[in-house]
Amino acid sequence: MKFLSYGRNGRIATGLLAAVVMLCSCRQSGLPSPDAARPRRAVLAWGADAEIGRQIVAFSGIANPRILLFCAPAGDSEAAFAGARAMFAGQSDRIEAVPLLAAGIALAELREKVAGADIIWVCGGMTEWLAGAWERAALPDALRDAYEHGTVVAGYSAGAICWTVAGYNDFADGRFDLIAGCGALPILFCPHYQDAVWAGFDERLEQIEGAGTPAVAWALTDGAALFFTDGRAEIRFNSPAARACRFERDGAVWKKREFSPVRPEAE
Repeated sequence: MKFLSYGRNGRIATGLLAAVVMLCSCRQSGLPSPDAARPRRAVLAWGADAEIGRQIVAFSGIANPRILLFCAPAGDSEAAFAGARAMFAGQSDRIEAVPLLAAGIALAELREKVAGADIIWVCGGMTEWLAGAWERAALPDALRDAYEHGTVVAGYSAGAICWTVAGYNDFADGRFDLIAGCGALPILFCPHYQDAVWAGFDERLEQIEGAGTPAVAWALTDGAALFFTDGRAEIRFNSPAARACRFERDGAVWKKREFSPVRPEAE
C-alpha cells in the first residue's frame, strides 16, 4: 500500500487506493473486531496537548499502556518527540519514540514494536515526509493490522490524516489537495477547518469521481476531536469555538452537517 495523491481531475490516481477503500468498506459491515476483547479505536485529535493525551490513554482502557511515538511529519526532531512525550507524561512509563527518517532501521523490529503497542501516536507536520517514511519501512499493513487488533491509533493534523483513506493536505509546493493515508478509517478527512484555505475541502469533495471512494468525510477545526470505536464516531470538544462537520455523499451531492459544543452528538 502506498500513500498517493488524488489527481486534480478528481479521479482516483491508482487502483491501489481503490483497493484500500473497498477493504475499508468491508470493515464497516458490523462484523466484530478480530480481537473481540479490544474494539477498533482511533482518535483524530484536536491538538497535541496533555488533555488529549489523558483522554487517549483513558480511551485505551489500559493502565500504563505501551505508547509508540512517530514524529516523522516533524522531521523526527528532538523537539517534536519531547512534545509528544509531554502529552503522555504521568500516564505511562512505557513510552518509546521511534525515528523513521534515519538510515538503517531494522524493519522486522519496527513491525514488532507496532504489533506490541497499546497506543500509536503520530504528530503533526508534513504528511509527505510521513508517507515516504512509512512506505520505505513497509508499515501501512502492520499499522492497519494493529488497529484491527485493538491498538488505539491517534494523531493530530498530518498525524490524523495518515489513519484515513485520504486527507486534505497542504503540500510543500503550496498546493492543497488530497493525499492518501493507510486506510484504517474509511473516511476522507480535513484538519484545521477553521482556516479559509483548509475550507477548500468542501469544493474538493465535489470534484471527486470514481466508484469505491468513501461516502463519508469529516472536517475538524482545532479544538474538535473524533473518537472512533468500531467505526462509530464520538465528537469531543476542547474549545467553545470548535466545530466538527460531517459530510455524507448522496448520489453526486455531499450533504453537510455541523456540530458544535452546544450541540455535540455521536454518529
